[in-house]
Amino acid sequence: MECPNIGEIKFSQISLDAIEDIRRRQRLSKFLVVTIGVGQIANIFFGNGMLESTYSLYSTDFELMAESMRSAPEIIRKSIEQTAGMTYLSVPTHKERLFWMAVVSGCRIH
Repeated sequence: MECPNIGEIKFSQISLDAIEDIRRRQRLSKFLVVTIGVGQIANIFFGNGMLESTYSLYSTDFELMAESMRSAPEIIRKSIEQTAGMTYLSVPTHKERLFWMAVVSGCRIH
């Protein structure tokens, strides 16, 4: 779907709350990815002696860690789609419904 040009739109409080929720989820997604990486590095190197660090580094599943970091944005995207879909059902105006359907279809809020 091509993102529509909706023009001027006055958002209801329902939409404003949903937009803030989406922005919060996007911030949390970025934090989650960083936390996964930092946690893994801390697990390998901090609190261990040299021999234990070498073993931790050897036994760490970096592919699993990378997959975890890649899956976090997908989880957030799905939750944003769900929020947009529920908001679509709740808003009072046609322009707002058009906006939320565009978000569900992958258009972004800037």
